[in-house]
Amino acid sequence: MSKRKRGDDPDLHMICIVEDGEPAIYIQMNGRRIAKRGHPDSPQRRTWISLDPEWVVRDHNYPHGVEVERVSVIMQ
Repeated sequence: MSKRKRGDDPDLHMICIVEDGEPAIYIQMNGRRIAKRGHPDSPQRRTWISLDPEWVVRDHNYPHGVEVERVSVIMQ
């Protein structure tokens, strides 16, 4: 097993911004938004909506933690 260098760690943030007068919560990695929290009044409530097919975000004791996983993307 190899050790990763500290500089290889992703720059991961949970951010909240206002869109159309409503708060929106995003997961941002290395300056790019990869997932958005579903709006409370939508069918996606309490889930993360992927904005990048390479990444999957799941709750892990939300709001205290989330799990971010990189998945293989098969292009046809």
